[in-house]
Amino acid sequence: MDVEKVKFLKEAEQHMTAEAYQNLVRDFGFNADKIEPRLRGLKSEDEFQLMLIFLDCCETITPQEQSLQSSVDKTIVAPDLFCKFKGKRSCFIEIKSTVSSKVKFSPNDLEKRKKFAEKHGYPLLVAVKIKGLWGLFSVEYIENNNRRIEPKDFPASQLERYTGAKTYVLMEGITLKNIYSENGTLGVRNPKFGELESWEVGYKNNSFKIDKKTEVSLIYSMVFEFLHDYLINDQNIEKDEKKYVLSGTLMGNLFIQTHYAFLFMVRHMENKDGERHSYTTYLNSLKRTGESIPIKPVMIENIFSELRSCGIPILPVVW
Repeated sequence: MDVEKVKFLKEAEQHMTAEAYQNLVRDFGFNADKIEPRLRGLKSEDEFQLMLIFLDCCETITPQEQSLQSSVDKTIVAPDLFCKFKGKRSCFIEIKSTVSSKVKFSPNDLEKRKKFAEKHGYPLLVAVKIKGLWGLFSVEYIENNNRRIEPKDFPASQLERYTGAKTYVLMEGITLKNIYSENGTLGVRNPKFGELESWEVGYKNNSFKIDKKTEVSLIYSMVFEFLHDYLINDQNIEKDEKKYVLSGTLMGNLFIQTHYAFLFMVRHMENKDGERHSYTTYLNSLKRTGESIPIKPVMIENIFSELRSCGIPILPVVW
């Protein structure tokens, strides 16, 4: 599969109608079902880069040109990224994601990337995304684990060691309630329901509520909206005069990571033309403009800490 054409399709998808995009896929001679996993992989690479930038854990992040390297030497393939971590050894990172419950590696693909890393004198790590969670594993661990990664392997992840990303578990039974109206002031707008007026998260007899605009209320609101997306399976919607009341309950334990709120924010940001950002377009914008990210990991961690102090069980996971 032509790597450059796939990359072009990833960029083009952000700016085309669904029909025009499908026509372009056919014009390139690709099968839509076969191209989608490759496009998903490229988007995961952008997501992982955004996570690293948000966590501010790298001095440099350099994508590698696999097509150029493989054309020179067929026995080796460049991994996706070369990262110079702050205070830690630099390394190559191969990125994999799946919509299933496990990632399997072919011995040939893994060996080619390992040889490339060894040739240049750096270790190879593999970033894996399963069920929304990212892990970071040594290639040796994967080889000794029958070349596969499953959720049970996450205690062996080195993600927090290298990036500082923390994992939390939200306990079953957490409730959410948010009220939208024409006069909400918290800085979050839902196109269906209006401006966010208040939000409340609860657990049994404990609760935490924001209903006034402050210097930090927008950050809290973004975190709430992110939790709202992940928590509510069966959302209850009630209309009370000119207000909408949305509520729901977490029906099982949920694992999340520090960067989730930031990635949610990216998906709801707009560019200068009023178009919603994707991970790809926002990453390109950051690289082009050098702009800073408006929220920091410590802000998210402080919010989770405050919620815990109010009796909301958002608990840090120690693998």
